[in-house]
Amino acid sequence: MEATKAHFEARPSWKVLGSYVQAFSICPRQVWLMSRQICPDESHELLQVGRLIQSQTYAREHKEVRFEHLTLDLIRRAGKNFVVAEVKKSSRALEAARMQLAFYLFELKQMGIDAEGELLFPPSPLRNRYCRRCAYEEFCWA
Repeated sequence: MEATKAHFEARPSWKVLGSYVQAFSICPRQVWLMSRQICPDESHELLQVGRLIQSQTYAREHKEVRFEHLTLDLIRRAGKNFVVAEVKKSSRALEAARMQLAFYLFELKQMGIDAEGELLFPPSPLRNRYCRRCAYEEFCWA
């Protein structure tokens, strides 16, 4: 299919977000849906696990900082520098997470802010006899 001028004029205007960069690396269709505010099932198990990871992990850091059109999972100072971190459930989509973080660092650089990037993954769970009754069971084994 050849793109026409009308095709681009009809396209909604939207800013590129880090989550779009990550999603595009996995599924371009997901970006199309996200960019048009077509929301996924908010009760989906993996979305709930992601929210739990974000709310319970790295408690001493500045979590979910919104800056212009960027939503950074964590930001902290390391000496005179800023470190921006992305928290992921696992390293399964490592390249997509790297692309998302690189996008954030590029956008910050364009704004005159030098920062370093870090990808954070919770340690792998180790199942033991307490897991079955633990409040974090879904967090670890979903």
